[in-house]
Amino acid sequence: MQEYIELNHLERVPENEINNPAVYLPHHAVVRQDKETSKVRTVFNASQKGNSNISLNEELLVGPQLQDDMRSLIMRWRMKRVCFVADIQKMYRQILVSKEDRDLQRILWRNCKIQPVQDYRLLRVTFGTASAPYLAVRTLHQVAEDEGRDYSDAARIIKEDFYMDDLMSGKDTLQDAIKVAKEIGFILQKGGFTLQKCCSNNAEFLKQFEPSERSSQVHLDIKIDGTIRALGLQWDMGKDLE
Repeated sequence: MQEYIELNHLERVPENEINNPAVYLPHHAVVRQDKETSKVRTVFNASQKGNSNISLNEELLVGPQLQDDMRSLIMRWRMKRVCFVADIQKMYRQILVSKEDRDLQRILWRNCKIQPVQDYRLLRVTFGTASAPYLAVRTLHQVAEDEGRDYSDAARIIKEDFYMDDLMSGKDTLQDAIKVAKEIGFILQKGGFTLQKCCSNNAEFLKQFEPSERSSQVHLDIKIDGTIRALGLQWDMGKDLE
């Protein structure tokens, strides 16, 4: 929670606004030691019903599906000679919620047991709300449209080769793969998104990226230990070579 506050993803509710209409979300921590990043994640339960016997999620519009199904994405990805994957760092939490809707994302919190419980509200799109997937993907597509006018291929890939925050794409030549990956990163950065945990079946491709941009699970000599998880699949990059 302290990270949320420091990143301006969470704020105290001013005293003069405490009694405004609001929804309070239950929350708890989930620990995942197998995760490369975000080993402790906060889960917000927007499906919890209150005194009205209606949950926030029951009132939210889910929105249409904007991305291809996972099977189609993976099948396209497998056809490329130089494949790469990456994901967007804290994707949901880069997207602001409008001021009039923030009181629908209140929580109660205190840093330790001796402190009084205080009212906070989440300022960003929140994982666990029914509308979050649509809002995140729609924002991603808008960034591609607004910032990708000079990079049509990269903008197309952002719209077609993401499954939520996971990118799975590739090209048939190393030069094209490097070029489009750099352009994708540039477009996303303009919209406030950061690509991370980049992996590829081509070591020369990986060398074009800073260590902070690459997955810590991958050696530059991918033949040493080149197995990662990609959209739930085990990808052995060392055997998936040109």
